[in-house]
Amino acid sequence: METRLKRKPSTIAPPQRRLANLQVLRAIAALGVVQAHTGLRLGSWHTAGTFGVDIFFVLSGFIMAMISVPEGNAFLVKRLTRIVPPYWTFTLLAFTALVFFPAFDPACDRGAAPLLKSLLFIPYPELDGIPHPMLGVGWTLNYEMCFYVLVALGLLISRKRPGWVAAFLVFVLMLTAHLFKGGVFSSFYGNEIMLEFVMGILAFHIYAVSSSAISKKLRLVFLGLSVGALYFMFWYEGTRYYGPPGSPSGTRLYFLAGAYVLVQSAALLSRSGWEVRNRAMILIGDASYTLYLSHVFVLSVIHHVVSTRVAVLELNRPLGSSIAVLAAAGCAVLVYVYLERPVHQALNRMLLKRKRVRTIALAPVESSRGACAG
Repeated sequence: METRLKRKPSTIAPPQRRLANLQVLRAIAALGVVQAHTGLRLGSWHTAGTFGVDIFFVLSGFIMAMISVPEGNAFLVKRLTRIVPPYWTFTLLAFTALVFFPAFDPACDRGAAPLLKSLLFIPYPELDGIPHPMLGVGWTLNYEMCFYVLVALGLLISRKRPGWVAAFLVFVLMLTAHLFKGGVFSSFYGNEIMLEFVMGILAFHIYAVSSSAISKKLRLVFLGLSVGALYFMFWYEGTRYYGPPGSPSGTRLYFLAGAYVLVQSAALLSRSGWEVRNRAMILIGDASYTLYLSHVFVLSVIHHVVSTRVAVLELNRPLGSSIAVLAAAGCAVLVYVYLERPVHQALNRMLLKRKRVRTIALAPVESSRGACAG
């Protein structure tokens, strides 16, 4: 006779499948960041696309709230096996590039201490005074890892509502950072960008209790909100966010609002049954984490090697920017399919089996993967 333990149903029913719309948003966010880093401008507009980071953070809050309960004790292990290997690989590659080619990032300190802090996700000010690790784009990973730890603490405190507990801990961390002003800790973890994780958690809980019938009636509204939010962020960054010298002078709270509306609307469109099924975009969404970390190397090669020989391929020109984005995406997909994904799966099999980490099978959940969030 088979004995089964009775469990109380979860207060939040996890989704039965991953949401294709969120994968497409990952692809859009990553491609936007790459395009912004090419320096391409459209007319009088400043280069835009870094708002992809804000989309990533809201998505991260959504996904972590979605998968934390089903994954249970395996949550933090899976985040580490997802985030650490690619980040360490590209950080060590950046360190090697800086040793032999200092022009790769002139503002970066190439010492052993900065390398160690980078590998351990500890924010520190670089030679230009801006807190970012040796792999410049890795500053977002410092936020991500901090958020994962808060979600893991949320699981220890409440198995049913880890997302809300994590949201509360985000506020506590930000308040602490503001109380102890001065230094990297205050400026980094007191940043308003931390609120984007909270908005992602909110977006998931609204999605979880939403009705498919009502969502179907509001499809056109959600579609309009998604397109409008994406255009608003592009317009605001291109025309309002940067001051005359080219440095940020606006607030990222507008990006927070736009990213939240975009993610919430896209999720509710999935609830209504409207999803983007473009395989290429979904694959880029899967590979978006690798794309985010690796694109700086692709752009650097094109800038220092290719465009010096073929002027039309300069990164800030339309053709050069387009080719650079496509090349970065192609390289990222290859690395993801043949290296990142197999390593991630192998590490999960090895570590979860060895430690006998137990997950709670509430429903067959396949998490949205990629980008800055695991």
